[in-house]
Amino acid sequence: MTATPPGLARDLQAADVPITDLWELVNARTQYQAAIPVLIDWLRDVDRRVSGPGKPQVREGLVRALFGADCQAERRAGAA
Repeated sequence: MTATPPGLARDLQAADVPITDLWELVNARTQYQAAIPVLIDWLRDVDRRVSGPGKPQVREGLVRALFGADCQAERRAGAA
């Protein structure tokens, strides 16, 4: 698994998201609403912020974390 870019970990912590590894967020059972704007920002600018062979894995992790958050919101809305 690719390491989480340090800048992403800092941005998540600044948003009060208690996760420092992108893949923890992908696999989290808890939805962190505060992470969504951070993830979108990073996804929009991933080509500039991430270099090297790990870029595709970071992009995948960002998408999967956002997709997971969306699915959790949908499940909650359906249960209401």
